[in-house]
Amino acid sequence: MGTTSINNLKHEIMDRISSQVTTVQDVSDYAKVNFSGFPAVTVTVADNENEFWSVGENQRAFNFDIDIYIQLSKGTQTVDDNARQSAERIMGNVVSDMIDAFDSFTTFGGSADFLRAAPSSWDDLEGPEGFYRHAKIKLQVVQIHAV
Repeated sequence: MGTTSINNLKHEIMDRISSQVTTVQDVSDYAKVNFSGFPAVTVTVADNENEFWSVGENQRAFNFDIDIYIQLSKGTQTVDDNARQSAERIMGNVVSDMIDAFDSFTTFGGSADFLRAAPSSWDDLEGPEGFYRHAKIKLQVVQIHAV
């Protein structure tokens, strides 16, 4: 691998989501708080790891969070079972589409050596536009660098 570029890796993630995941309406490369549609997705850098790989190489792992938001209501008092059921179904579709999109993109078009499996966690949260069903997919992109 050449030089490290976290922003280039993020750009590859954004391009992959935009071209492969048709179930989302708003995709941002930062922790956006006001969305233009739902499901909404944000891509942010979580952290990175750097460890000894061999005598002449280091393994660098760049961790990205893909956050998916589905609005349940404008306020927590008005969330009903229909909204929850619909959000759960939609979230299942979006998370499945995301995982599928990256399963076949393991080297990021040559920008990475490999991509580790992408686990997800789901929860509910309150944000500036109301109450959301939320999922976080953790994407780890690994590059081997000569030292």
